[in-house]
Amino acid sequence: ISIRAAGFATRHAPEAKARTAFPTTLRGLIAQRARWWEGGLQSVSKHAKYLRTRGSVADRLLVVNQYWWAFYAIVSLPLLAYQVWYWFPATGAADATLYLVRWFTLWGPVYVLYKIPVWGLNPMNIFGVLSGILSVLLLLAAIGRSGERMRVRDAFVLFAYFPYTIITNLGAAIGVISSFVRPARPFRR
Repeated sequence: ISIRAAGFATRHAPEAKARTAFPTTLRGLIAQRARWWEGGLQSVSKHAKYLRTRGSVADRLLVVNQYWWAFYAIVSLPLLAYQVWYWFPATGAADATLYLVRWFTLWGPVYVLYKIPVWGLNPMNIFGVLSGILSVLLLLAAIGRSGERMRVRDAFVLFAYFPYTIITNLGAAIGVISSFVRPARPFRR
């Protein structure tokens, strides 16, 4: 944003390749996402005048995107907890275990597809199935484009991708909250 605000252009380099170090622990992943979100909100805040007055449509969409996902990170976790609790079966440990596995793995969207003849089609099961299956297809495409072979670990991650999204939303929520709670840092105005 600073580069664009200074009057310079940025260009997309579709053939560029980048590598990044990634956290190897759950705590590290949450801390990384919290840092990223706090920094993103700081950047949007720091450049608010530019984004309001001279920013392009893409710049403004960046702001909308940043605030939407910040809102989503805060709201999604309590809603998810409520949904899981509300529908949690009271029929025994086996049913509860199957229920949780379906909720948090690819088995859920596949199970819903299997049950459509019984349950019928409605907006909720269409959304769940589409989001679950599209997420896996996008992950498969990313693995395919990387040129690397799929390993057993990758297949497990594809099957159980939903907990990862919950963890990253937790990190985002921590970053959003800390951007409002922590004292001002030198980056901020």
